[in-house]
Amino acid sequence: MAPQIENIETFIENVSIYSTEAMKTVRDGLRSFTDSNEIDKGLLTRLMSDDNLLCRYMKRRRGDPSESIKFIVNTLQWRHDLGLDNLDEQTFPKELYESGGLFISGQDIQGNSVLHIRVSHFYKIPELVDLVKKFVVHHMYKADELGSLRFPSTGGWILVFDCSNASLAQGDPEMLSFINYSLKNYFPSGQKYIVIINLNWVLRAIKSLAFTWYPAAVKNRIKFCSSKEITDYIPKSELPDYLGGPVKQYRQSPKNCITLDSLRSKGQLSGQSYDKIMRILAAAN
Repeated sequence: MAPQIENIETFIENVSIYSTEAMKTVRDGLRSFTDSNEIDKGLLTRLMSDDNLLCRYMKRRRGDPSESIKFIVNTLQWRHDLGLDNLDEQTFPKELYESGGLFISGQDIQGNSVLHIRVSHFYKIPELVDLVKKFVVHHMYKADELGSLRFPSTGGWILVFDCSNASLAQGDPEMLSFINYSLKNYFPSGQKYIVIINLNWVLRAIKSLAFTWYPAAVKNRIKFCSSKEITDYIPKSELPDYLGGPVKQYRQSPKNCITLDSLRSKGQLSGQSYDKIMRILAAAN
């Protein structure tokens, strides 16, 4: 008698690699887009040579070649439209790095890369919304890439939302929806679970909203805990200082970054918004 598969999502995620024939079918389908100027050509080039990366995208469509082609093409177009194919770490203002509101640091108890988001550090500034979205997604893909270095065939990264001291002003449903939509529609397999720390009563309404977006299998991968319970998922030695760990170096900015002041000088940020952001950053730090 064949063994029963209790969780098809877990089974699919643990598939190491698909057949050579299936991968060839997908690559043949993608080849017709190589001359397009409306896609992320850098990612396409990697997919044409990296079997593990290709299979992680195929897993998102359970290995079906036709559906995988559609999924990957949509991802390539979305990344291009968002401008991710032309971004690097210097694209973002150093203040975003130095705020310590979003960073990759350490590993969980299973060795997955960890992307930290401190909700209390996020305010909706209209002139910066698009840039912050790119900053978030850039780090999400970077966390995915780091996880794939340790787990080439399956990937491995987690997302941690720290809601400590967060108010409704920082609980931006639009940003939450954007992160959810991006993960759901444009990322390869490899995002293992999400941890939400210290969700207070003010933000519970957003939790209820967020849960309407997820099927049961995904809801089971969202974990809620207190700051004291976070060591159930991440060793204390890997935690940043504000969560009781020893890690203090998470505010470094890459060399030659732009600054918010340079955006103001170019007219891309109003003086009023600049002053507001600097007050927010000063309070957050």
